[in-house]
Amino acid sequence: MKKAALLPVIFISLFILLTYSCDDFSLTELLSSDITLVPEEATLDVGESITFHVAAGVAPYTFKEVGDGDIPGGEFTAPGTPGDYTILVTDSRDRTAEASVTVVDLLTLSPQMVTTGIGGDIAFTISGGSDPYTVTLSDVSLGSHNHPGDSTTDFTFSAIAEGTETITVTDN
Repeated sequence: MKKAALLPVIFISLFILLTYSCDDFSLTELLSSDITLVPEEATLDVGESITFHVAAGVAPYTFKEVGDGDIPGGEFTAPGTPGDYTILVTDSRDRTAEASVTVVDLLTLSPQMVTTGIGGDIAFTISGGSDPYTVTLSDVSLGSHNHPGDSTTDFTFSAIAEGTETITVTDN
C-alpha cells in the first residue's frame, strides 16, 4: 500500500478504536466539554416569557427554576412577584449551568394624563421597570423636566408654553 493511502486508513482505524473502546466517549462530548445557558442573564417584566437555549453539552437537557420546579422546553415565564430567580440546566452527562433572571414590575408613569397652565409644575412618579430611567419630552419647546437620568423615580415637569406634551420614560 502506498504511504499517501495509508494515512486515511490509520486515521479512520484510530477513530473507530477510540469510539468503541471507551464506554463514556462521544465525539459530541469531546467537542462540547462545557455546558452554557443562553442568555446567562435576563431582565423580564412580570408575566413576560423567555426561552433559554443550551450552547454546549450533550442532549437531552433538563431545565429547572431553582426552588420551584421544571421549565418545559426551557421557556421561563416570569411570575407575578418581582425578584431574582435562577434557572438551572442539566445535560445527559450531569453537567450543569445557571442563568439569572431579574423580574420587575411593568414600567408605569403616573399620573397618566394631567392638565396645567403655563408656569405650572406637575409631579410625576416612575414605578416598576429597572433603573436607570430616561425621561424624554416630545416637544421641548412646551416645557422641561428635572429628571437626572438615573434611578430617581420622582421628577417634575414645568410647562412653559401652551400645547400637548408627551412624556416618555424608558428603563434599562
